[in-house]
Amino acid sequence: MNKALEDLQAGRAPVAPPKETLPDPRSPERAANWSIGLPFFSILVTQAVMVTTKSAPFMSVPLVGLIAAVVTVLLLLGGLTLGIRALCGGSGQMSDRPIVRSVFGILLSVGLLAIFATGFVRGYHQAAKNRILAGTVHDAEQQTKSELKKSLEENRTPTALEAQLGLDRMKSSLETVSQNASGPTALLAKASKGYLETLQPLATNYDASLKALLKPPLLDMAGVDRREQLQARKQLVQNFLAANDRLEAFVTNRAKLYRQALEKAAVPAEYIETALNYKSFTGFQENDLTRRIREDDRRMGMAMLGMLEVLNTSFGRWKYNAERKKVEFDEPAALDKYLVLRDELEAASQEQKKLQTKLLELASR
Repeated sequence: MNKALEDLQAGRAPVAPPKETLPDPRSPERAANWSIGLPFFSILVTQAVMVTTKSAPFMSVPLVGLIAAVVTVLLLLGGLTLGIRALCGGSGQMSDRPIVRSVFGILLSVGLLAIFATGFVRGYHQAAKNRILAGTVHDAEQQTKSELKKSLEENRTPTALEAQLGLDRMKSSLETVSQNASGPTALLAKASKGYLETLQPLATNYDASLKALLKPPLLDMAGVDRREQLQARKQLVQNFLAANDRLEAFVTNRAKLYRQALEKAAVPAEYIETALNYKSFTGFQENDLTRRIREDDRRMGMAMLGMLEVLNTSFGRWKYNAERKKVEFDEPAALDKYLVLRDELEAASQEQKKLQTKLLELASR
């Protein structure tokens, strides 16, 4: 009779047979496996974020990058913790301690953390450098505003030379940023410089054509004794009107043209929107003033063409009075037409001066 039956007959509780020891699901071996798996998973997370931000430009890159960085660090710290835990397993499992996998997991997590930390420090320093470089653009802009305020205080519009120097200053600062910054900051600076380089020849051509009307004065008829001289002056006015039209086409569509330049340079979408939200592109008043100034130029040009045509049609029946510095017509009808056009020229000129003052006030703020 076996021992269990004897115990039962004697009134003793049977002794349960010893149970086999089951493996602990939280054993050092499992911890070692996770210590290797988590670092690799962190790599997958990083790659997934990079692919997502490229395919979905509408996403906030800094926010997504910050979340991805936090998740990556947590995964790597988790892998490091589990690797250490596997090495420091219970004393009863010392013989089963998965040393190789634990050590590999720890080294992998530490290595990736070191790479991440190095990249973070490098990125931090580069971001700080980008901010300093961007400050040069801000300083150039502030200097331009200061010069505009000075012009207002002196009750005059900026000269062509001052405008040219302002453009050159902005281009120089943008060139510095594009060559020394990195990432979207460099791309934005390069695209902005290209945008100004497109504007500059249009402004230069406009200024040259305007000077041709003023020096010597287009309507000064002293020494004009041939029709060909009037035709040459008409051509100067037409050159001015063409230059004004080209400048108007640019400035009235500057937001669209700037967006195209930024997109061509592969500037991230959120940087594009930030740049285009600048008041010079979005301000209705600025846009309206710019449009009206260009329209006044057109009015003045057409008035001058009309006055030259009256002189051409009445050629031989008018003379220039050098003392009074005026044209004297033999025909009252021709004089009336000439005076009406002269009044239109003067009215457009006066209105433009007022509009330019308002635009300068807005730009100098």
